[in-house]
Amino acid sequence: MKRLRPALLLLAGLLPRPVGALEQLPPAYIFLVAKEEIAAGELERALASLGAVVSAAPDDPYLRVEVADLLVRLGRTDEASEEAALARQLAPDEPQVLRTQGRIELARSDEEPAAEAAAREAFERLRTLAPEDLEVLVSLGQLYLAAGQPGLAAEVLSEAVRLRPDHPWIETLHARALAGSGDARAVSERQRDLLARDPRDLGARFELAEQLMRAGDPSAAAEQLAAAPADQREHPELRERLARAHFLAGQPESALALAEGVVRELPDVRRPRLLLVRVEIALGYFAAAERHLAPLLGPGQDPMLTELEVRSLVGQEKRVAAVAALDRRRSAARESGDTAAATALALEMAGIWATSGEWERVLPIARSLEEAEDPERARAALRLEGLALVRAGRLDEALARLASSARLDAQRAALLRVELLLEGERRSEALVEARRLAAAWPGGTLAVAGRLQDAGLYEESLPLLQRSVDAAPESIEAAFRLATCLERLQRFDEAVEALRRVLERAPKLPPALNYLGYLWIGRGENLDEALGMVNEAVRLDPDNGAYVDSLGWGLYQAGRFSEAVAALERASRLQPRDATILEHLGDARAAAGDLAGAREAYLQALESGRPGALGEIHRKLSDLGGGS
Repeated sequence: MKRLRPALLLLAGLLPRPVGALEQLPPAYIFLVAKEEIAAGELERALASLGAVVSAAPDDPYLRVEVADLLVRLGRTDEASEEAALARQLAPDEPQVLRTQGRIELARSDEEPAAEAAAREAFERLRTLAPEDLEVLVSLGQLYLAAGQPGLAAEVLSEAVRLRPDHPWIETLHARALAGSGDARAVSERQRDLLARDPRDLGARFELAEQLMRAGDPSAAAEQLAAAPADQREHPELRERLARAHFLAGQPESALALAEGVVRELPDVRRPRLLLVRVEIALGYFAAAERHLAPLLGPGQDPMLTELEVRSLVGQEKRVAAVAALDRRRSAARESGDTAAATALALEMAGIWATSGEWERVLPIARSLEEAEDPERARAALRLEGLALVRAGRLDEALARLASSARLDAQRAALLRVELLLEGERRSEALVEARRLAAAWPGGTLAVAGRLQDAGLYEESLPLLQRSVDAAPESIEAAFRLATCLERLQRFDEAVEALRRVLERAPKLPPALNYLGYLWIGRGENLDEALGMVNEAVRLDPDNGAYVDSLGWGLYQAGRFSEAVAALERASRLQPRDATILEHLGDARAAAGDLAGAREAYLQALESGRPGALGEIHRKLSDLGGGS
């Protein structure tokens, strides 16, 4: 109250305390009364007193500021906002008014979206008047972060750090802004500086670990978390973060032990339980995953939980239960009117039956979806129906259904016809159709080549794949398919060069990492580089049994037999009926001296069936001394 303060000082010594109505007293005296009432905690009485002063001087912005501040203390923020706005109208560039309005609107911004813009405008104006005001800089930093503008936040918070170094809250906000703006190096340096000054700053340690994980270096994140002072290492959140870092770094066994401990300690907390379930699925412990997931399941569960539930059930070959879980979610989607989600879930249900070869279950689901609103999903349903009919020995019926459908254009119908003919073993007819289609549909050359390659017609698909790569050199799919086709044709050197070119452009593509790594492992070449590649593929896709098998087989070829056994046992849990994985597991166990375990794996491989390898597996059993 700059204008009133001299008069107040004078009146404070001359006037007695009021005993009558406020309206009969001088406004300056009433203002003093209000101040005394505030000091005594009589806020409602003080508000009435200030109201009388404002009535006498309605155009005084400073009085409005006093009222606004008092309303905030009373929790009446909406009224405080109105008073601050009136003060702003009276004195639009007065710093005290701007600061009060900015503070009030910032406090309201969590519940009132419009308040965020008002706070931002007030503080931005105040910054032009006071560019080194610390409160203004920090407030703007928070507002810019909330608005998704980390670059602006980093700018103002960098200035705040310069003005007030070593302030934990400002440093934390600054690190978040730098992270959001993509300046990973600056974030890491900032957090490392904080930890160097105070190794017990757990917030800085967490921020640094998160930044390292976002930057794709979970191993470094794990090192930072593990370097916390000894008494902090038992902190549940630190152990959970360390478990996640180990998991992302491709060390699920270490993650499992940590996550289990956190869940035992905090059984009702969702995040560590979900992490534990993901780790268990990656290790092939599907029954444990189902058990730990159960407390989170129920009506209205989110899609992520359904995805984990289905994965844990399919891993145990509980397909009926998995489909039932999807069907429950489909029913909920239908009730909410989300027909697109309902259709997608039905296709997922059909996919589970198709993967297990139960095509008779696929057929009714596929037929129910052929009129779906989404043309892509309708086409997917038509394809599933056609494949189901072919698998039932009804190829001509499948082709007739295809010919009568109005959901496919001529080109896509011809492509599906090629696929159905290939599935029905009418290969010569399919090849004629494929060549005709590729000539008439240049944009579909890769799709046609893919159908031929998937059917094992590598010589026929190769020129089409080369044409696709020449036409679209930016296509990763075309380049990868060409490389794998070359490998199948035993043109290994060309395949290696083609795969290297794919990885130059997509260095984190798991199928390419696994394919090249496994190619070398099978040939006993470049084992160190090959192991690095398949290990990275497993890290990126941890519950892919084929990738884990590649890793295990690479460890076997490198003579690391105990590690190979552990990896191959994990692969066999992820894909329990894969004869190749089981044979690899038998070889690794035999090399590690576990002859009984090797015999068990070989017998399981025989049961799973791989006709071309049965004689070799019988020979291995005979070498163990137990026959078949």
